[in-house]
Amino acid sequence: MVGKSSIKESTLKSLIRTEKESLIPLDYCIYDKTKIGLTKNDHFRKMILKTKERSFSPEYVLFDSWYASLENLKQVRNLEWLWMTKLTPTRSLNPDNQGEQTYS
Repeated sequence: MVGKSSIKESTLKSLIRTEKESLIPLDYCIYDKTKIGLTKNDHFRKMILKTKERSFSPEYVLFDSWYASLENLKQVRNLEWLWMTKLTPTRSLNPDNQGEQTYS
């Protein structure tokens, strides 16, 4: 799960593991594209890869639609993890390799 809190012009992004009632921080970064040059999606992919390097293997990766770029979805899939997010009503997907379909 990726969370955020504002710090002046920057935003703190957190990668959190949930286990029953517990929230366990796994990683964080300060998002400020003007100073660091990385996008929110760059940070997302870096944190996901770091999680894999640390030998975590989540059952699902849950995240806000803000992070639902095709590149992010593919990275999670390539790590052989399942993802769950809210997609925009006009998003086209090809879940079964039978052609793209729009889901709403």
